[in-house]
Amino acid sequence: MMIEAGGEPKPGDGVRLSHGLRGGDLAFGMPALKMHVHVQLEERQYVFPMHLDQIGIVAGEGRVFFSLRCVFEYRIRKEERRTVTLYDGAAPAEIPGSYRVVHERG
Repeated sequence: MMIEAGGEPKPGDGVRLSHGLRGGDLAFGMPALKMHVHVQLEERQYVFPMHLDQIGIVAGEGRVFFSLRCVFEYRIRKEERRTVTLYDGAAPAEIPGSYRVVHERG
């Protein structure tokens, strides 16, 4: 199922799919899915939160998976080194120094 922006279930909310299992309904509590990405473009760096995009259900097997997304745009500069790193947890207010990647020129 596709999730509209702002319409996602909150952590702890109950989610139920009628007849999602061979013997009845598939029900689960929504987990906390806080993740963020660090984007480094040479010396410029940014942090963006990930957002729930989809809840995937494997009907009959009782399996559920989640798809998160983050959209960002940037200008491509010739020979610029670019790095995107996925982190668990909420996006920090300030970018930790440990996030910086040292790009070596070859």
